[in-house]
Amino acid sequence: MPLLNEKVRAALLKRLDTMRREALEQLRNANGDHDHAPVDRAEQAEIDRTIDVDRGVDAIARQALSEVDEAQARLEGGTYGRCMTCSMDIAPDRLTAHPTAVRCAKCQAAFDRSARSSAC
Repeated sequence: MPLLNEKVRAALLKRLDTMRREALEQLRNANGDHDHAPVDRAEQAEIDRTIDVDRGVDAIARQALSEVDEAQARLEGGTYGRCMTCSMDIAPDRLTAHPTAVRCAKCQAAFDRSARSSAC
């Protein structure tokens, strides 16, 4: 990607920092208190469901943190905004909407189609 001007770079870093804080907050909130003894089976089922949801939120937040770390490393390393598949620049509008994007829209669409067909 062409060199980012300082204003754009600062905005990207701010957005990535916000995304990091949100993911960390999700991690803190996902680890609720599940240590009390259930009164009955219905309460145990609700505790189990809550634990499952918390685990899902935890996994999503950890993935988001990883993506933010990788985007910041690419930004520092000068490769931010370059598609990892075709090496072309990722459109600025795409990066504004999705600052952790690693593929251009065309390559991401092909990747998603491939992933969907592999899942069947």
